[in-house]
Amino acid sequence: MSENEKTRYSDEELQEFKQIILEKLAKAKADYDLLRSTITHTSSNDIEDTSPTFKVLEEGAATLSKEESGRLAQRQLKFIQHLEAALVRVENKTYGICRETGKLIPKERSNEFFGFFDIFGKFASVLGPFLYSLIGGWTGRSSYGVLCLAALFLAGLVILGRGREHLDALENTEA
Repeated sequence: MSENEKTRYSDEELQEFKQIILEKLAKAKADYDLLRSTITHTSSNDIEDTSPTFKVLEEGAATLSKEESGRLAQRQLKFIQHLEAALVRVENKTYGICRETGKLIPKERSNEFFGFFDIFGKFASVLGPFLYSLIGGWTGRSSYGVLCLAALFLAGLVILGRGREHLDALENTEA
């Protein structure tokens, strides 16, 4: 390791990261509260969840919407936990240090994870149900929809495996 190579971010840089994370955390908590209120109907004072109804399709759509909101709320809670863990690393002055290599991640790449998590998480929450319903409706069998989802999981495992190989190759060339 050269003498000029930084081993951690300066206190000023860590404060910048802290501000960015706190802003994302505030927005994420507001989104989470909105999703929770959608599920529990805390923002309304009507009889929507207690009135008897005989409209099966509307009930099914409402249930599906509630389940989707629940999944989004669960994903949002996980995102909040990642942000809070990042704040702990900022306080410990270990934020931005790669857990695999122990090297400092360049500043311009340090927030990539949250961007990927945010975009691909929302994309996956739409793509999975869409493909399931498309394939299930097209073939008339929901088991084919599940099979399509299994193929997506398998593709994800292959992509993650190749990412690990790439990281190992990168470390070998640096050594």
